[in-house]
Amino acid sequence: MSFPLVKLSARSSAAKSEYQELIRELHSLDTALRSLDRLEREVSDSRSVDSIKYAAMNCRHTLEEFLMTIKGYDKSLGIRSRSHPVRATADKLRWTFSQKEDIARLQAHLSLHIGNINIMLTKHGLEKMDKNNENVEAHALQVGQQLDHASGLLQAIKQDMPTQALVLRNDTQHWVACIVYWSEK
Repeated sequence: MSFPLVKLSARSSAAKSEYQELIRELHSLDTALRSLDRLEREVSDSRSVDSIKYAAMNCRHTLEEFLMTIKGYDKSLGIRSRSHPVRATADKLRWTFSQKEDIARLQAHLSLHIGNINIMLTKHGLEKMDKNNENVEAHALQVGQQLDHASGLLQAIKQDMPTQALVLRNDTQHWVACIVYWSEK
């Protein structure tokens, strides 16, 4: 007869660590969802970003509602729990037997939200990559045109160098003649 009690005791003692792990996971998810609020809107993709933020807000709402329903367990099962041993044991047993279905429903619901958000984020990321690729291609074309223009200018200078050298020689000879003329006077 003690065997079922041992199993029951073992299951209820795991309740505290299960609860704390769930709380850590939910807070991490909440942090990740809140980071989506910092997505920047550009004129071309504001609808996409708004959809992502809306889905994250819905997911956070579901998460916050669930956290409110289990808040009462924090006194007995939380990290800083300090409740009476009888109450703690009662909460552990209640957590073990009554919250499993709620947690499974929450996980299914959150998985649906997160999957949807991941798809939207992937789509948004691909759209931004396409836009950046277009910008890079336009910039590369512009740089290519500028290089062609600079190359043309260099060719013109190169072709004009003999003429410029002749002018320089003539000017130099003219100045030398002027200096000689003025030095003799």
